[in-house]
Amino acid sequence: SGVSQVAAYSGQVYVLMDDGTLLAYGSNINGALGHGVEEFLFNGSFEPNGVNVIDADGEPLKDVVQVAAGLGFGLAINRDGHVLVWGANTNGQHGNGTTKQRAYAQPVMRDGDLIVGARQVAAGGGHSFVLLDDGTILAWGRNDSGQLGNGQSVSDVLEPDFVLEDEDGNPLTGVQSIDIFGRLSMALMD
Repeated sequence: SGVSQVAAYSGQVYVLMDDGTLLAYGSNINGALGHGVEEFLFNGSFEPNGVNVIDADGEPLKDVVQVAAGLGFGLAINRDGHVLVWGANTNGQHGNGTTKQRAYAQPVMRDGDLIVGARQVAAGGGHSFVLLDDGTILAWGRNDSGQLGNGQSVSDVLEPDFVLEDEDGNPLTGVQSIDIFGRLSMALMD
């Protein structure tokens, strides 16, 4: 079929093709389709072949190995283990220190550097998770219910930081898999 993964959430669907390109279908509210248009459109629904998720230069993404769909935004990992994000950013889902949304994919940074070693991404109702190769989790975005696992539940976090294991600030380790449903965040441990 040429399809290696499908991810969907609240009106948008992402289809990862075997060749590493990423197609989007459905609602484009907040630029969720990642095809460069930030208007409220349902054009993906009417194009049977979908639209390409693009980068800042307008080029279709390539070398994508995993995708996740959140509330009006998407996350992806490329072959180099870097994380990309596009769409809604009301709660800091982009992890770039702002709440400005983008209708194209941009890399997620931590402390000024590209995130490397990403194994899995998960997206929810306003927050983002990435599982790293070392078994730790970076989280950012909406945190009104403590869904980021940082010991707080009062404000959004606009930049990636570790999910914590304890009150001493030690990162949670030994994570095998992650998932998010709405505001609920989960980790499967060793």
